[in-house]
Amino acid sequence: MINNIDKAAIAECTRYILEIENKQFGRTESEETDDFDEGTVDDDDSSTEDNTLYDQRNAMCEDLVDLQAAIAHKERVIAELETSKNELVSMNKNILRQLQSSQERIEKVEVERDRVLHNLEKAENKGSNIEIAKKIKKDFETKLNKLRAEQKALHAYENKCKTLERQKQKDLEQITKMKNEVKDLRNQKVKLQQNIVNENKKVQKAINERRKFEAKTATQNRKYENKIRSLESHGNQLETFTKRTAEIVKQLKRELAKQTVRRAPATPRTTSAKNRVPLLGKSKVTGAEMWSNIEKNVTELINKGVLNLQLVEELEREVQARKTILNEIAQVEDTFARSRDQNVRDVLIEELTSKKEKLTYIQSQIHQLNSQICDLDSPQQTTKRKRERAETEANLCEFIYEIALCTTNNCGVPCNRKEEKES
Repeated sequence: MINNIDKAAIAECTRYILEIENKQFGRTESEETDDFDEGTVDDDDSSTEDNTLYDQRNAMCEDLVDLQAAIAHKERVIAELETSKNELVSMNKNILRQLQSSQERIEKVEVERDRVLHNLEKAENKGSNIEIAKKIKKDFETKLNKLRAEQKALHAYENKCKTLERQKQKDLEQITKMKNEVKDLRNQKVKLQQNIVNENKKVQKAINERRKFEAKTATQNRKYENKIRSLESHGNQLETFTKRTAEIVKQLKRELAKQTVRRAPATPRTTSAKNRVPLLGKSKVTGAEMWSNIEKNVTELINKGVLNLQLVEELEREVQARKTILNEIAQVEDTFARSRDQNVRDVLIEELTSKKEKLTYIQSQIHQLNSQICDLDSPQQTTKRKRERAETEANLCEFIYEIALCTTNNCGVPCNRKEEKES
């Protein structure tokens, strides 16, 4: 008999595939931003195409379920008709066997009757033999009548079975016709299953393209977020540094002003340019240039520190993403091991391939981030940062000393700048 596929099992597999694909295509409104208008339009078009593919595949799955139900119904009717036919044939054989047995018993009784009567005729006592013969003959006739009545009933039942057998000939024609219909339906089912496999491949291809697009969009979003965080952190740190520098300068001015008031002579003292003390061999560097170098060095140090923090945070996110994708791969492999439906297994294989490609991409990102962090933390970079930090501190001390000296001399601008004006 033709193998049946359970309708409920097919429907369950269809629902399972739809749930997997809906999860893969699930997106929230918070992921869509105004910075990617063109990408959003493309995403809407892609969603429309994906919905069309879903509708086509779902319609094919529904047709497959209906087709399988029709095949199962026709096969059940064919099985019932064939069972009825086999029962009728078995019944005819049984009746023929009983008729043959009844005929043999009748013949055996007749032979026995004739033999007994013949033996009685040869006996000597004629008078008593006649009575005995009549009695024996009557007993045999009663037995024969009973057997003939059973034989007659069997013949009537045989005629009835023959009538039923003639009616079953029409059922045989119907069985042949339904078998041909089932054959055609099975051919249609094979074609429909192949179409469903092709549609599943198209849907999986659309899923992979969507995942690539989402991964690319997520990467761009992370880049922009990192840039925004970097600018905000840089601005906050620069503002903090400026405030602290201003507070230090104000504090030094107040302390030097107090010392000047205590030590000031009775008459105001003017200081010529030739009596001013040169600044540690760097009198040719102006205060503006010194402050510009300080800002440059501080900005570079802050940027490097912020970049290092950003790389570490990005590395942690990628490691977490790798852990998540590994768990998803394990779940898909477990589902694949428990599934027995070939269509579901094909979809799971394609999904597993896509997730492994995503895992490879995440691994490359982790390797790249590790390389960047190692480059920042290399001995050459560390030595360079220490040297830049020392130069920045020296320039800052020299600049504060120049401001303090100009304040002591009651000058509104740094000494070096005033010397440039006088020259």
